[in-house]
This record gives sequence, C-alpha cells and structure tokens, in this order.
Amino acid sequence: MRTKILVLTQGLPPSYDPFIISLDAAIANGTTTADNPSISLEVVKARLLNEESRQRAAHPVTSPDSVALAVTTIASKLRRPLEQITCFHCREKGHYQISCPKRKVEEKGTAAAIFEEEQSW
Repeated sequence: MRTKILVLTQGLPPSYDPFIISLDAAIANGTTTADNPSISLEVVKARLLNEESRQRAAHPVTSPDSVALAVTTIASKLRRPLEQITCFHCREKGHYQISCPKRKVEEKGTAAAIFEEEQSW
C-alpha cells in the first residue's frame, strides 16, 4: 500500500510539498483518530482531491502542470500525421493496421478459401 501511495504522490508539483509532508507524518505515526482514520489508498486519494480543490480555490489554475490528478483527453493529444504512422501488419507507412489494405485482401482471400472448402462438401 505504501508503494502505491508513493507512486501517487511522486509526480505532484512543489505546491503539494506541505501535503506530502503531513501525509508522511500521518503514515509514520500510524495512529487512528477522528482526524486520521486508517491511512488507506482511498483516504489518500480523497485527501489529495481535497487538497487540489483547496489549491484551486486559493489560486486559479493557469497551466495543466499544476493540477495533481489531471486527465488528458484523447482529443487534446497531438496526433501524428499519417505519413509518420507505420502499419503493424505490413510495416508500410501511411495507415494503421486496422485499415491496412493488404490485411483486408488477405482476410477476403481467407474467407473465400473457407467458403470454397465448405462448398466442396
């Protein structure tokens, strides 16, 4: 569990340093109180989200690098031009495997061979 918490907090921006220090102290203390329920991954996630909300209220976000649990949507990712894409099936550039013309021809050929074999019975 401690490893998961470490991984979760490792990439946080410097503004989260006080949060990490208090979290480390709570884990080292290991006592269960009303203020410090058993430190589980769920508790750490909840506290991290609370800290993020607190920081957002104090300082509006100007860059995505300052957000702790930022999620990048697929639409916001930069896409490579098709000229730079290499097909995993035929190893040619310009298309993805799912739209590979050679793969489609091979699949049609296989389907035709199966159909002919079934007809010969």
